[in-house]
Amino acid sequence: MASLNYILNLPSGIPMKTNTCFHTLWLSLLAALPISLRANNACLMRNLVSDIPNLADYADASLKGAWGISESGGSPSWIADAATSLSTLYSSSGSVIPLKVTIPGGTTAQGIPTGTLFNFDSPAFASAAGKPAFFLFDTLDGTISGWNPQVDGMHAIVKVNNSSAGAG
Repeated sequence: MASLNYILNLPSGIPMKTNTCFHTLWLSLLAALPISLRANNACLMRNLVSDIPNLADYADASLKGAWGISESGGSPSWIADAATSLSTLYSSSGSVIPLKVTIPGGTTAQGIPTGTLFNFDSPAFASAAGKPAFFLFDTLDGTISGWNPQVDGMHAIVKVNNSSAGAG
């Protein structure tokens, strides 16, 4: 009973018989709670990666303005970072993968990526002749770019450019 007294923070001067009655009442009330109010419905949020130091398990200064996320069945997570014009990659544990892909704009060297997509039907969108894009990116500038490591490992290639039509 000492451990229950400690957990329930009961005053030590209450006689044991009263403590036992109180414990029985307390445990009965807990058992009567609807299942939806019990802890098995709880969730735990864990910050895996952040651009703010000491806020998450991993820090990455390039992770700014993250608008989109994609992954294939076996790839890391690809994030479209609007504020840095990059796509940054992270493992399932949140660790930073060193590859950073620059996303171009329509009329500027760097775009503002807002979305990313794994291209599971890769021949439908090629980065270059015979080189399908594995990941696609859209931008506020009005472009759609594709990335294939055999075409350019560090940059996506613009394939659709609607920036001059005022898409941005």
